Amino acid sequence: MTTSTSPRHWRWPALLLLLALLLLIGLLLWVTRPTPAALLVTLPRQHVETVAVVRRELRPEQQIYGRLQPARHSELRLLVSGEVIERLVEPGVAVSSGDHLLQLRRDDFVDAEREAAARLAEERAAIQRDRELLQLAQRAVALQQAEMARLEQLGSESLASRSQLGEARQRLLQQQAEAARLQFTVTSAPARLTLRQVALQQAQRNLQRTTLVAPFSGRVARVHLDQGDYTTPATVAVELIDDRQLDLYMELPTAVTHPLTAALPVQAAGRQWLAELVATTPLPQPTTHTWPLRLRLPADPTLYAGMLASATLPLPPRTDVLTVPAAALLREEGEAWLFRLDAATQRLEQLAVSVGIRYRGLYEVSAPTLRAGDRVVARDVALLTDGQAVVVGTIDDPPT
Repeated sequence: MTTSTSPRHWRWPALLLLLALLLLIGLLLWVTRPTPAALLVTLPRQHVETVAVVRRELRPEQQIYGRLQPARHSELRLLVSGEVIERLVEPGVAVSSGDHLLQLRRDDFVDAEREAAARLAEERAAIQRDRELLQLAQRAVALQQAEMARLEQLGSESLASRSQLGEARQRLLQQQAEAARLQFTVTSAPARLTLRQVALQQAQRNLQRTTLVAPFSGRVARVHLDQGDYTTPATVAVELIDDRQLDLYMELPTAVTHPLTAALPVQAAGRQWLAELVATTPLPQPTTHTWPLRLRLPADPTLYAGMLASATLPLPPRTDVLTVPAAALLREEGEAWLFRLDAATQRLEQLAVSVGIRYRGLYEVSAPTLRAGDRVVARDVALLTDGQAVVVGTIDDPPT
């Protein structure tokens, strides 16, 4: 039996194929359509304001911050070792010069003083004894010399006479030796006496050192030892401060090593003070490479230790330098530029410059072709470009 295919069975696939072909042709025509010609639009010139580059002398200042410290701050140590038996003060207590702060056990030091005094007395008595013995020895030598002379006059005829003369000579030598020994002892007596006196004085000082005494009037800041503690001369026992006057301690950078005046303005407690320059150093700190500086403020109840304060310090002056407002500089990637106006073409020139110090809204700048009187864009320079045409306005030039 023969089967025939109906036209309806192939009509729909043919229509779908035709539709897909038309869509593909339309997509190709859209992709390959010609690009319309670009229209050139003339942008309006940007309005800028310019300012003159001014040559001037700068006397800049710098604020340096620090904290107020007591004018005097001492770490007191006992100069002998021993056991603390009395703690006589507490932190915050006011003391006067000479007040007792700590007391060590004194027994051994009292005994050492008594021993040194006894040895001195013994030495003085021994010196007196030796002086008297020397006088006796000298008299004995004189008598023996007389006896020798008598025996020599009698002659040496007999054996007994020769024997007596020899014995006499021997006794004379012995007495002369004893006299010489005593003479040395008496001659060296002042030196021995001085040694005994020094030992006694040292023992007396050590006995006094068993009591820690305030070297000046002030307040106790810290007490590091308590009753029963054993201390040595290397141990800090008490910290004493005198905060009736306060110092501002600061670390200065290299830039302000310019010679300073004897009085400098200091801001603290919402007021300004005229502080006295107390101490500085010509050598920097080896680790921070800064210069320590201390300024002393006048006594005032509104000031206290630990308060934050600042001092206005003069920087080295800069003479005959070119300056522009800070807003005139364009800074990108560590470099700086100015936009200088070409008056003839009314276009901008982007000029690389070196930047120095900043003082009161002005920067010190320099460039090989930059001159005083050149006009540069004063502000809003971030969107400007080299060679851009501009419409120029002016602002008031800063005073020279």
